[in-house]
Amino acid sequence: MKVLVLGSRSGAGLASQRTQGSVALSADGERWLLLNASPDLGEQIRANPALQPRGQGDTPIHAVVLMDAHVEHVAGLQSLRDGPPIDIYATPCVFDDLSNGLPLPQTLQHYCGVRWHMVAVAGETRVAGFRVAGFESLCFTAIATHGPAPAYATHRTEATVGANIALYVEDSVSGQSLFYSPGPASVGDEVLDWMREADCLLLDAALEARADADMASLADEAEGRAGTMSPTMIDLLNRLPCRKVLAHLRPGSLPTEADAPDARDELSRHGFEIAHDGMEIVL
Repeated sequence: MKVLVLGSRSGAGLASQRTQGSVALSADGERWLLLNASPDLGEQIRANPALQPRGQGDTPIHAVVLMDAHVEHVAGLQSLRDGPPIDIYATPCVFDDLSNGLPLPQTLQHYCGVRWHMVAVAGETRVAGFRVAGFESLCFTAIATHGPAPAYATHRTEATVGANIALYVEDSVSGQSLFYSPGPASVGDEVLDWMREADCLLLDAALEARADADMASLADEAEGRAGTMSPTMIDLLNRLPCRKVLAHLRPGSLPTEADAPDARDELSRHGFEIAHDGMEIVL
């Protein structure tokens, strides 16, 4: 399994060489699956030859998994409008948000067309496995996470299962696995259990620990500033023996390009890598 970090920044309007967060997966280096579609997707495709069309209607991008409906994770779908129909995998909540609050699907139907595939995380179902056509060697598990709803969502004042998910992806050929969480979610025991199974974690730099996480001796998550991975979360992740990569850096997260070298050194001592646009991970 190949993982390509297309963008490693969270949020727009920042003076940065990084583009907004998005990831591509491939089992063979030829067919690619997008995990979210950032507003910078067009620029990201131009920067990565593996994703560029090979001819009229022949694109290496075969599907998109939307892990929430935030504008910064879905606006890039418009960059695919001149290609073949888009296969989009999303939860019922995300489908509803995009159908009623931000009608991208209706717009795209007038261009390339959209084929929707439901990821069954909703109601009492917090974990659901699914497959993506054309990626038969990759097994996907969607896990509900606790994160903010889009500002335009009708359910933004209440927690809705399926509004935000993380993904656990296992390659049946290599036996390796990835856990990916793209948003500023909070982590409880259920999510931690999936993280413990992964060979590589690709995480938002603002990930936080919930009060129900197994961390009684570390207890004060309030030490962390808004938008920052707290010492509690760093210590908790430090217990996991897998590869750990931080992406989606935002104002206040550690570290940014302007941070002193000792901030990076401290994270390196804890086994963290800092993702950058164009970073490749092979599992």
